[in-house]
Amino acid sequence: INAEYGEKMSQQNIPIGGIESKGPPRLDNFTEDSQLQISKDGMELSYGGYNYGTARANVKLHVGKWYYEVTIKSGGSARVGWATDKFVPESKYVGIGNDENSWAYDGSRKTKSFNDKSGDGSKAYGEYWTTNDVIGCILDLDTRKISYTKNGKDMGVAFTGVKGASGISPAASVYRNTKLSFNFGPNFVHLPKYCTSINYSLNDAQRKSLNELFEKYQAIGTKLSESGESGDLIKGGGVLQLGQDIGSKGDDDPVLLILAWKLRAEVVWEFSRDEFVTGFAIQGVYSMSDLKKKVVEWKNDIKNDKDQFRSFYNFIFEYLKDPKATALEKEEALMAWGMLNLTSIWKLWPKWEEFLKKSPTKSVPRDTWQMLLTFIDQIGENVSSYDPMDCWPIIIDEFCEYVNSKQ
Repeated sequence: INAEYGEKMSQQNIPIGGIESKGPPRLDNFTEDSQLQISKDGMELSYGGYNYGTARANVKLHVGKWYYEVTIKSGGSARVGWATDKFVPESKYVGIGNDENSWAYDGSRKTKSFNDKSGDGSKAYGEYWTTNDVIGCILDLDTRKISYTKNGKDMGVAFTGVKGASGISPAASVYRNTKLSFNFGPNFVHLPKYCTSINYSLNDAQRKSLNELFEKYQAIGTKLSESGESGDLIKGGGVLQLGQDIGSKGDDDPVLLILAWKLRAEVVWEFSRDEFVTGFAIQGVYSMSDLKKKVVEWKNDIKNDKDQFRSFYNFIFEYLKDPKATALEKEEALMAWGMLNLTSIWKLWPKWEEFLKKSPTKSVPRDTWQMLLTFIDQIGENVSSYDPMDCWPIIIDEFCEYVNSKQ
């Protein structure tokens, strides 16, 4: 599931906050279709032709869980969803969902479409929509899933295994006499839990507040550094002070890792100004008071939601390892697992720690890191149910042999 995510993180080519944006989000007539009608603010879409007209938003999303809303203003025959920049309609009869680079839900037919080249391969999904219904479009790039809501009601996962190495954008195809209104945030009618607004624009007061907050901790880091220079970064003592101020209780507290995850930080224990300001804007954080509340919320999220925990868990591997490496040093892996408090969710953690310390292996590859969490979910402490014929990493095979030999 996370192979593409891991590859991109290791190359460190993900934009700040996981989003590429050319100004405030809006719809673009990227096919230059003269019949496609987009309002001046880029938020309403209709079509004057007899078939499909397609628009795509001017943003590309790379990691994270994103959301936007579409209101059915009139008509109703349309497809709403997502597309990569490789999606180009081959004809006026083609809308999103007709190729492998786009995903769509059509509430006028109660169907979903992906790679439907023939035009008749759509599958039943969701509910019928009608005028004034609000359709929520959810893209989770950490779990590679797309889902939809109708008037706040979850209609379930529509697509899995979603791929888009170059980024994925909101997109829609509308039929004649259909009019849609788009809302890219931040003020939604129905914002699902864990989702993020695509629109993270700041007013002057918010921008000033975040920059002043950044400069406070930047100055602390500069003052405590040996050279007295830190660049446009929060480093060293500034990072430690920030952690303490938001509730870190010591070296084993994962709060700074949680912060790095939410800001999509690239360099270990450093935050650039862009990461800090843009990342907090995306998260709806504009002050220290906001941040303290969010930290409590984020801690509860990873404690109570498996997808959130897995997203955080996989981020940690990419964040802590050397950018040029494909594996994490064993000592760092053990430290990170300790900070994640695996002992609270897996009774075999002490044996795993004991086994790894005795093992001659010097590092933990990405597949071992990711598959360990799957192993905990599927096998847990009942190693007797483990099947050596399943495709587990060798070190997990060896661990099960080790546990059985001790019994």
